Order: sequence, then structure tokens, then C-alpha cells
Amino acid sequence: MNPVRVIGIAGFGALVALPGCAAGPVRYVSVPPPTAQALSLLGDTLWNLALDPEEGQRRIRLLFKARDEAADNPHNLNAKILLARRTVDVGRLREAVGIYTEAIGENPVDLRLPRRRGEVLLQLRELDLAVGDLTRAARGALLRATELEFNDLPDGSGLFETTLQHSSLFFLAMAFYLKGDFTQAREIHVQALKRARNADEVAKTSLWLFFATRRLGQRAEAAAVLGSIRPDMPVSMAAPEHQLLLAYRGDIPEDSLPVNLREPLRTEADAVFGYGIGFALLMQGREEEAGLAFQQVRATPNWTALSFLSAEAELAWMRRSKP
Repeated sequence: MNPVRVIGIAGFGALVALPGCAAGPVRYVSVPPPTAQALSLLGDTLWNLALDPEEGQRRIRLLFKARDEAADNPHNLNAKILLARRTVDVGRLREAVGIYTEAIGENPVDLRLPRRRGEVLLQLRELDLAVGDLTRAARGALLRATELEFNDLPDGSGLFETTLQHSSLFFLAMAFYLKGDFTQAREIHVQALKRARNADEVAKTSLWLFFATRRLGQRAEAAAVLGSIRPDMPVSMAAPEHQLLLAYRGDIPEDSLPVNLREPLRTEADAVFGYGIGFALLMQGREEEAGLAFQQVRATPNWTALSFLSAEAELAWMRRSKP
């Protein structure tokens, strides 16, 4: 693979035929193999997530514990949500969708369920279904008082707090972004940003708002998003997003970003930086180099990460645009 050199990041603010009746047309649908999780937006098969052996054992222990708790408390919705989350953590996303679907049948008014199922459907590339769930969750949540959500920190060391209102809006905006509807994505990210409660949510939402706004050609509005970011924001999980925003604004030199596209990208933070660099190259008209960056992101192990999904979408759009 040719190395990618970044210049000027700142300053730009499987098919199965289903035969019908003899006189009708043939329909085509994309379906994953029975043992796979999903088909990517490029049409290749996505299998179970690759887990580090030690981390995988920890997640399996937590899954078994969640299964026991759900079995002991069959009418406890929190136990079912935890079981679905632990099932996602070991890469069994379709199984988790089934758990959420069963829970929705039993608890049709609890908006946490379509919110969380919608996120998993997004990760499975079922974008229209994800939009349906997340729209339902967002519309309902905005009519309610703020409702807290708690999720595991990436390293498993504790929990981080968000809200049903912010998370449903954020993932709904991301579903539209991945569909290529940047107008909807931008409008919903604006609403999500208004409901951000901490620096991490502000940085993460602002970055994807910037991407959607810049894709629409709204340079002044994109620059305004960058102008709202403070260098001293107390970010932790969203440190890569924060650094990218500062780099786009020109506050930090581009060569200080802790990623080298000449080497394999390994972590989710690497994937964030890789997508951000690829996006900058794309906006500069350097499509071939951007494509190489997006391919590097797609070589990272976690295909459920938003940066991985977005790099995949970019490559799919590039492929469709070629004659």
C-alpha cells in the first residue's frame, strides 16, 4: 500500500436471487451467511468480533453472570437490557437484537429498548431499521424529563453516564450520516449537541456535526462548529475527537496527531484519527489518498465502531461514483 502523506488538515473549517412468477422480474436481496453477523456496506461478510484472549474471557464471564441474573429475574427489564449489552460485548449482535425484540414485546413503552436495539441495528448495517427504532426513541424521549443511561467504559473499568435524549439523537444522526443524508444528520446532531451534558459528548457530537456540515458545503457553519471548541475541554474518552477538531481549526500541528498511516491502525482511537485524516484528504479533492486512509480504518478489528462504519460508507460511495 502506498503511504499517505497529509498536507494541510487545518484551514478547510453476497447476492441471492429470489425467482418470482414466470412473467415477473427477478428480485435480489443481500443476506449474510447463517453463521455471520452482517454484510458490510461494501457487500463483504462480517463475522464475530475478534477479541483479545484475556479481554474475551472477561467478557464471557460477564455474559454468563448476566444470563444467570436474567434467568433468576425473568420479569426484570434491567436484567434483560444488561444481558443484551453483554451479548453485544462478545460480538453476538443478532442474538442481542432478538433479546431486545422480545423485551419490546413485553415492555412496548420503555424507550430504552428501541434506543438500544437501534444502535445494534446500526452496527449491523440495517440502517433503515435503525432509523425506525431511533426515531421512535428520540421522539418519545424529547417529551420526557431527562433520563439517565449508563454504559461501560471501553476498558471495563467502570461506567459512564449519558442520557436517553442525547444518545437516541446522536445515533439517529449517525444512521442518517451513514445513509448519506447529511442534511438530516446535521439537523439532528445540532439537537443532540444541545443535550450534551459533558465535554466528551460535546466533542464527539461536534466532530460528527462538523463532518455533516462540511459535507453539505457549509464552510462558515462548519467553521463555527470548530470555533465553539475550547482547547482546555476536560475530555477523556473523546480525546481523539477533541484533537481532530483542534487540528482542523489549526490550533495544533497536524503532525502531532498520534497516528501514522504508514503503519497498521490497531485501536478505536487510531480509527477515529484515520477517518478524520481521510475526511480531510477527501475534502481537499485527494480521493485516492483518502481511499487509502479509509481502507486502513477498515483494517482495524472493531467493525462496530462508528469510524469503521463511516470509512466503509465512504468507500461504498466512492465505488458507486466511479463509471
